[in-house]
Amino acid sequence: MLAHLDEHAIAYEETHHAVVTSMLESARLGLSVEGVRCKNLLMQDKKKRRLLLVVAQADRQVDAASLGRGLGCGRLSLCSADLLLDRLGVVPRALSPLALINDKEGSVELVIDESLCDVSRLLFHPLVNTSTIALARDGWGRFLSSIGCEPTYVVVGGI
Repeated sequence: MLAHLDEHAIAYEETHHAVVTSMLESARLGLSVEGVRCKNLLMQDKKKRRLLLVVAQADRQVDAASLGRGLGCGRLSLCSADLLLDRLGVVPRALSPLALINDKEGSVELVIDESLCDVSRLLFHPLVNTSTIALARDGWGRFLSSIGCEPTYVVVGGI
């Protein structure tokens, strides 16, 4: 992952830390990098035809019912750890949109909460939950372009 960022001249700042298993633990880390922490959820529709990687600010509630309706895919639920590993090559609690680099089939849709549109720096796990990287907004956009990902921006819920 980091080699890909380096290869595409995408600047990032990295910090290593203890294993993080929840957003609450993440908030308590006292990271040496600045940016907005994000929650990342791999979700699927009821018929298991669509996979969505939903990205929102850490303190946002994701309204799965209205999000599913708004995206025209009905009821959404969280994917299993096995599916997460199979499609994106990461284990639970290490998920971030950076894992889309492993989605060779392009089967996962990236859905980003509109509240992140004006954020200057975003914090993500680089495929492991023992490290966090900060990406500037332009670097984030360049990463998505480098993997051919076109996100959908929506309101995912409220605080």
